[in-house]
Amino acid sequence: MTALQRWQAALEAWAIPAAILDAAQGNDPWELDPQLFAAVDAASAPPPGLATRQALEVLAPGGSVLDVGCGGGAAALALVPPATAIVGIDESPGMLARFASSAIDRGVTYRTVNGRWPDAATQVEEADVVVCHHVVYNVPDLADFALALGGAARNRIVIELTSRHPQTRNHAVWQHFWGIDRPDGPASVDALAVLAEAGIDATLEHDTEMSSQRAPRPHLAQATQVARMCCLGPERLDEVAAFLTEHPIERTPPHVIWWDTPVP
Repeated sequence: MTALQRWQAALEAWAIPAAILDAAQGNDPWELDPQLFAAVDAASAPPPGLATRQALEVLAPGGSVLDVGCGGGAAALALVPPATAIVGIDESPGMLARFASSAIDRGVTYRTVNGRWPDAATQVEEADVVVCHHVVYNVPDLADFALALGGAARNRIVIELTSRHPQTRNHAVWQHFWGIDRPDGPASVDALAVLAEAGIDATLEHDTEMSSQRAPRPHLAQATQVARMCCLGPERLDEVAAFLTEHPIERTPPHVIWWDTPVP
């Protein structure tokens, strides 16, 4: 089995049992709340994390950034300045609206593209740096996805991701409310293996601090998102919020995969 096949099999294992999915009553468990992905206010921005530092290393004043799966724009906006032009690609109009609002607040030139990568790659120009934060665990065809990232970057590609699939954080919720165990993979090392198999000479590093590019998440909004992900209806929200108060979701510093484009 190839690295890509192992990656795809690990993602397929996250399929939600049909009986539980029916309990979601038509709510998409994978839909994300834009307010949870707002960029931190510029006035209170913390020191840059590892992913941001790796991007800044090759980003000159006046540079451009392409943010793939941009959410609210936290990854791109952390690079302003020195970047003066940012482009955000996302499938969610709500995320793009938040990206645009934050870009306007920062006074930076911006553009949004509503689409899925790499299909949307033809709609953007090459950028100095391409960033992609907390997206790849939603990407079965990771090799093509990553190669397209490289094709859009003039200097460097920086991916931030959790050490393991982010839904592993909700294991206790699934066990408590549904009595089932969920998968444990894939992991960042599996993503690196897929890239290596695709001929990408990337580096995997572990940050030592929590990523804090996003604004603080209100407890109720976080509980609402977890309830949705775990197919628990609005009538269970108080229970989920109480459970998360007693059993806070464990978060660990992110991992970073980066590589430079070939020098002509």
